[in-house]
Amino acid sequence: MCQAITEARAEEMTKLAWETVEESKRASEEAINRVEGISKLARETVEESKRTSEEAINRVEEISKLTR
Repeated sequence: MCQAITEARAEEMTKLAWETVEESKRASEEAINRVEGISKLARETVEESKRTSEEAINRVEEISKLTR
């Protein structure tokens, strides 16, 4: 009787442990997806900033040529 209760508790604890592992895995995957999304946005922002800087440099060079 006591052994059956112990085994049932052990099975329940094992089940809960696996559920926790699965939940942790899902949370990790969600976090990875968020980080990848943020990283993509950051790269896009950097590229846009580079283009804007290049455009500004070109305008300054054009203005400089006109004022010489």
